[in-house]
Amino acid sequence: MDLSSPLAAGVGELDWVMYLDDRTMQPGLGAAVGTIPGPADLDFATSGLAVGVETLAGTSVLADEAVGNGRVISFSIDPNFRGWSQGTQRLLWNAIVGPDPSAAAGLFAGSRERAAAEKAAQDAAAALPDLGAAIRIFVSRADAKATAQILQRRSSEVVRIDLGTEVLFLVGNKKDLSAEEHPWFALAIRELEQAGIAIRGASIP
Repeated sequence: MDLSSPLAAGVGELDWVMYLDDRTMQPGLGAAVGTIPGPADLDFATSGLAVGVETLAGTSVLADEAVGNGRVISFSIDPNFRGWSQGTQRLLWNAIVGPDPSAAAGLFAGSRERAAAEKAAQDAAAALPDLGAAIRIFVSRADAKATAQILQRRSSEVVRIDLGTEVLFLVGNKKDLSAEEHPWFALAIRELEQAGIAIRGASIP
């Protein structure tokens, strides 16, 4: 955490983050208030299913930038995930009721000096797929092709992310359906298993 930011008030130098294959933010516009250290850093830790975590190194969890008379606070994670992510709840509280950033937060959004950088950021955001609360399926690289074929028969919204020896598939779930509500999530898992694919992880919000 950047202790000079009012967003870090009452938090301290480190904060725990719940990360569930969320999109990542590279440092750029605005001030990076919370940054994930690298796996070699003693402050870096994981629990649960940890696949491809090295790709998080150096990414911003929390960014702060001045806009007009106010500010925009951007999170790359859900700071109130299921109401139990206590560390990041304080960040959200500070963002809502805390003081505005100092004048040193950088150039204002919409300024001529930031026009090119803002255009690049908008183009990058527009290129991201809109998957909603995506289904997540991890398999080995050896099983990726067969997994893709099965998933693509059920959905036209399948994104593949290569993570070393594993591959993460994100499948569109724009209505944010749960496992009980989704019409084919359980069927797809069964089909993958019947095809001899060893699923390393599968989740749906």
